[in-house]
Amino acid sequence: MWDRFEFIYTPKHGSWLNIAEIELNVLSIQCLK
Repeated sequence: MWDRFEFIYTPKHGSWLNIAEIELNVLSIQCLK
């Protein structure tokens, strides 16, 4: 799952802060379900 996020977001944005933020949001959503 993380590999997919890196593949999708790294080339476009190149910001690890944005990637970390996205991952945290995904984890939060999964915990709420």
